[in-house]
Amino acid sequence: MLRGHRDTARQGPVAHAVTGGATARRWAGPSWRRLLTGAVVVSVLVLLVLAIALSPWEQVTIALAAANWGVLALALAASLVVYPLWVWQWRHIAAPLRIVRWPVMAQVVALSIGARFTISGLGGVASGGAALHTHAGLTAAEAASVMTVDQILAGGTKLLVLVLALAMAPVPAPVRNASLVLGAALGVACLLLAGLGRFRRALRSALGARLGAAVARFAGDLGRLGSVRVVLPAALLAVLKKGLEIASAYAIQRALGIDGTPALAILAVASVSLVSLLPLAPVHLGPQALAVFTTYAALGTPAAEAISVAVLHQAMMLVSTLIIGAAGLAVATCPARAKTTP
Repeated sequence: MLRGHRDTARQGPVAHAVTGGATARRWAGPSWRRLLTGAVVVSVLVLLVLAIALSPWEQVTIALAAANWGVLALALAASLVVYPLWVWQWRHIAAPLRIVRWPVMAQVVALSIGARFTISGLGGVASGGAALHTHAGLTAAEAASVMTVDQILAGGTKLLVLVLALAMAPVPAPVRNASLVLGAALGVACLLLAGLGRFRRALRSALGARLGAAVARFAGDLGRLGSVRVVLPAALLAVLKKGLEIASAYAIQRALGIDGTPALAILAVASVSLVSLLPLAPVHLGPQALAVFTTYAALGTPAAEAISVAVLHQAMMLVSTLIIGAAGLAVATCPARAKTTP
């Protein structure tokens, strides 16, 4: 009894030191993270205040007042045409699995676009997948496979725009490196998805019954969407959507009287495509405008005109998102179930 007490007493300081160290580490980690997050937020706010204070807002106001509103209406029209094309694309991708009625898919796409604008690109993908499952009647595996194909096509169009930008003008090394990373990531993703279909039986046995069955269902659904009959029209629609985005950017540029070829608009869309790869940033609530401004300013556009372009890009995205959201609400009374393809 005494011996046990002496052993406990002997080990007490050591155990206390270990426990104290673990507690200190546990508290130090979040503290440093909070400090780092606070420092980043304060730095961004300081830079934002300086940018607002030093910006030539009088010249910006004059440039915006002199904008050609008829051309801006064309830019808005180009942005809005993307919406029905998006609905068409998702219906086409999902068709081998489920036939989703047009009003239902219109609501799903509107929800995804709204989430992309207010939350992030990752939030838009997650919201779209959840809406396909709960609202359009797809299974979780089917919804995940549809969103996977959509994201691969979206990544491909972003890479295409970046390649066009690299071919048109000298760009900074980070842009070239990001293009290479995006291309490599797309290649690896396609290889992994192809291997998933080939080795799904082995994966099912290796991952266990429940998880393996889920992976096998996802691989099977994805395999049904991998045919040329599905991918080629969906890819063409993705390219058309990106082309309309470039057309809208060019119309904004012309509405402000900025001289230049469509290469400027392509470079601006390429910069937005890079920023949109950040999964946790609300890309359309600040970073997009900053990317557009930086692109035009770096290519010799006066600061007032570059700010005006960025402001109109931001406003165009806001207005088009609100109109698309209203359109989604307008069809909210339609039936929300889908039919399984025979």
